[in-house]
Amino acid sequence: MYAIHSAFPASVNRFGLYLEFESTTMDKYRITQHDSDFIVTLKAGPTIDVCKTQDEAKQIIEIREHEDLILGTARRLVKEAVNELMRTHHIDRRTAQDWIKETVG
Repeated sequence: MYAIHSAFPASVNRFGLYLEFESTTMDKYRITQHDSDFIVTLKAGPTIDVCKTQDEAKQIIEIREHEDLILGTARRLVKEAVNELMRTHHIDRRTAQDWIKETVG
């Protein structure tokens, strides 16, 4: 979810995803207005983008949230794959991770 001095109501973004998909992403991004620009930042501080309109800034956040969702899914899938390799082949985590890296490298 994003904020511009207050939180916008929860909604479905243009990708058809409910924006409150995970509590860890709530208020992760912020929009602040500086002069005529809208600045998209991480709540932790770093600037992500500077936009000319608030709608453009919201689109940037929607894209970033969608990318965060993809990254989270990919991490869970890799974790499951590592655990399955460990279980199936009786190997340690580091070895299983190395095999996973080998397949994508």
